[in-house]
Amino acid sequence: MLNERDYIKGHGTVQLKKPFRYAGAMTLNLADLSTFQPLLASAGKKTALAGSLVMDWSGQGELATLKSGGDLNLKLEHGRYADLQNLQAKVEAHYTPEEINVPIIY
Repeated sequence: MLNERDYIKGHGTVQLKKPFRYAGAMTLNLADLSTFQPLLASAGKKTALAGSLVMDWSGQGELATLKSGGDLNLKLEHGRYADLQNLQAKVEAHYTPEEINVPIIY
């Protein structure tokens, strides 16, 4: 947890022998991206940063064979980076070893 509104949570399991099966999930909630402006500044990037970012991912598969499946939902609202303002993005995706399905992206 970064603070009350900004957090990253995740859990998962990995088998420690081939084919290294895994299953996991991660939730990212960054309610105010400007919180990370000092981090950019410390890396020499004095750039305006704003907006909110929410991501949910869950997946399972095999690392040795790169066969995996899962779901991703991502949403950026009121984003700002440097001179780019009012950035918006929404992605909903589902993937399997055979295909990637992204019915919503904007």
